[in-house]
Amino acid sequence: MRTSREIRSGQGGFTLAEIMIAIVIFALVIGVAADFFLGQKNAMQKEEIKSEMQQSTRIAFDRMVREMMMMGYGAATDAKILTASPADLKFETYFDTPAKMYSIEYSLEGTRLKRTSQEVVAGTPPPPVVDYIVDNVNSLSFAYFGKKEVPVTDPTKKDDIRHIVVTLDIRSSKPVPGSKPPKYMNMVLKADLYPRNMSEGEAVLDSIPPDPVTGLKVRDTLRNKRLKVTWNKCLSDD
Repeated sequence: MRTSREIRSGQGGFTLAEIMIAIVIFALVIGVAADFFLGQKNAMQKEEIKSEMQQSTRIAFDRMVREMMMMGYGAATDAKILTASPADLKFETYFDTPAKMYSIEYSLEGTRLKRTSQEVVAGTPPPPVVDYIVDNVNSLSFAYFGKKEVPVTDPTKKDDIRHIVVTLDIRSSKPVPGSKPPKYMNMVLKADLYPRNMSEGEAVLDSIPPDPVTGLKVRDTLRNKRLKVTWNKCLSDD
């Protein structure tokens, strides 16, 4: 007859080596899973930072471009552009709502894009209104071109400007998740602008008619059998 000690010694179990191997395998699985979920979390946070940067910047950039395109509209003076430097642009434009004339200036103050507006009135003007519309700006630059795309670099020749290239370089407000040392996302926005009112008031009209049209093909899908082409005099030679 077997004793109780003999029965216990005959039961199955794990050796120390087997336990250690199981622990190592379990740790490896946990490590791989943690790296995967951490990578997914960082990727989501990166997309959130990118989306936030794009949304806030594009709203401000679109506003600046829209106002620059309307510069000179209803200007009180012939000098539609008041200041034109590589990092500063000031101009006059008319707003329908409210129905008033304003001078608008875009410049960089530190790392913030500054918009300064001031109502144009006879006599003493009201105090200017300053808005900081974008933070974390690396650089803001303006390039100016005249007729036939000739660069305008002389500040006194600002009335010759017909084409403006504005470039805005910004960075994200938060570093890229997981980056060591901290790195930031960058985005560059660029716009080529031909303000519609800059050629108004030219003293000389283009009286030379255009060359005859060649290679013009028209497909009349509605069977109208009529085509009318007209030319208007150009106010400038650009």
